[in-house]
Amino acid sequence: MARHRLIAGERRPLFFGDWDAPVFLHFALPAGALQPHCAFPLDLWEDEAVVSLVAFTMRRFRFARGGCLGAWACWPFREQEFLNLRTYVRVNGEPGISFLAEWNSDWLQTRLGPALYGLPYHWGRHEFRHAPDCPRWRGRVQSREAGGGEFGYQVTAATEGRAPAPPGSRDEFLLERHTCFLAGRGRERFFRIWHPPWPQAEASAWIEEDDLLQKFAPWWEETRLIGANVSPGVRDVWMGRPQPHHSVAA
Repeated sequence: MARHRLIAGERRPLFFGDWDAPVFLHFALPAGALQPHCAFPLDLWEDEAVVSLVAFTMRRFRFARGGCLGAWACWPFREQEFLNLRTYVRVNGEPGISFLAEWNSDWLQTRLGPALYGLPYHWGRHEFRHAPDCPRWRGRVQSREAGGGEFGYQVTAATEGRAPAPPGSRDEFLLERHTCFLAGRGRERFFRIWHPPWPQAEASAWIEEDDLLQKFAPWWEETRLIGANVSPGVRDVWMGRPQPHHSVAA
């Protein structure tokens, strides 16, 4: 369905990229605490809102067309590290995510992303030790902007048996989202992505430091950790172009 929506809306993706070794950390909180801070209707799981922190490295970022020339044009941005803070929304019946904040390792992208897509980028320093063949993964992200703050975590997971989340499960609800709704700079927009289902495993997680979130989100103290997932990643992710919110099919 996600692939069909992207093709039907724009025929082909704008960018490709490899999303390498993501860690997903999931937190629940009362919907009433989060909804005032999200421009779109929340999509709840068992009557609660969920926010997730997703830490990963994007490699081989490139235009979907143009071959070597398209890759060369994106060479300065070919590799970026992210810590995304996202929540789950449903707009005109379409499930998606909405980014509340993203810490990006590339300073220039923190200027281009908001202008082109309306992405809520912040500049960060990332240290990821995500090895798919290792049972313990860890990471730390430090803000490089005024106010500072750090977020650190560790997760442990089995190194074998990774597979797509079971249909109808909470993991599928949280992982398999392919539309991003954005509200920034006075405009509401969305863009679509597509990739095969995440090969994933559930993980145990420990949060070592979270003052980055405490400083950013007034509602953070109301969250509780409810789960985590790891994945070796997916290659050649399709990324569409930003479109006005009113063009989402009702």
